[in-house]
Amino acid sequence: MVFCASPVWTALADRYKSHKLILLFDALISAIIVYLQSLAGNFWLLIPVVIAFAIVTAPLSALIDSNVLYLLKDDKNLYGKQRMWGAVSWGMYSIL
Repeated sequence: MVFCASPVWTALADRYKSHKLILLFDALISAIIVYLQSLAGNFWLLIPVVIAFAIVTAPLSALIDSNVLYLLKDDKNLYGKQRMWGAVSWGMYSIL
């Protein structure tokens, strides 16, 4: 799904210069889909929900990386530090 859906989402973001809007839309829709996953009672209802989740979350990583590079502007050499602290904060949050 990432291989197919991510280029479509990111091309839309590039075409309409709306990276933040698509990022927020994807995050909101993925949260809704996670909730729907909890409601799916059996395997057959779960399959389309999981497929939808894969399609919606496919571009999140690319859009976040693009946004980080945009925010860094002239300090793009700090990208590695940003990724490292993102991983550290994710690890700390996941413990909670």
